[in-house]
Amino acid sequence: STFVVVEVALALVLLVGAGLLVRSFIRLMEVDAGFETAQTVAMRISLPGSRYPQPARVQFFERLFERIDGIPGVQSSGAVSFLPLTGLGSATSYEVVGQPQPQLGQEPVADVRVITNDYFTSMGIPVVRGRLFDDRRPDEARNKVIVNETLARRHWPNEDPIGKRVKISWNDNREDEIVGVVGDVRHLALE
Repeated sequence: STFVVVEVALALVLLVGAGLLVRSFIRLMEVDAGFETAQTVAMRISLPGSRYPQPARVQFFERLFERIDGIPGVQSSGAVSFLPLTGLGSATSYEVVGQPQPQLGQEPVADVRVITNDYFTSMGIPVVRGRLFDDRRPDEARNKVIVNETLARRHWPNEDPIGKRVKISWNDNREDEIVGVVGDVRHLALE
């Protein structure tokens, strides 16, 4: 009878654990990741620096996107430095131009992603305000940034962030103008 009690107790523990696991899984499936996963294909491309110096890299990706966009059924293509939910990223501090300097050690930090082509469109990330980069003017992307809703709300809660400037720690001291605001994306994990 002791073994039966132990077996029933263990079965009950396993049943409760399985129920909690299923409930957690259902909650994760209901989380809005901020991007579309249906009909989206992602791949990782790594070009060796010795064979593809900077100008050749740009040309490689321009030709790649041109060929991908020419495939029947493809609506758009784009690239990003770190795909969402891969656990990879690049964070850096930034300064909001026109707002008081934070105390040392209290500087805000943001994840930074470098994008190309129609990345936001391809991933189904909505443009909430402003616009995306203009492909017809390649130099236009210089000193321009697109931020997410959380950053815009944090620094300009009752203002339009379009046209505001930030200094991102890129290894220089230039000011970058905000030209667009996109929806928030979960980059590290769904939870």
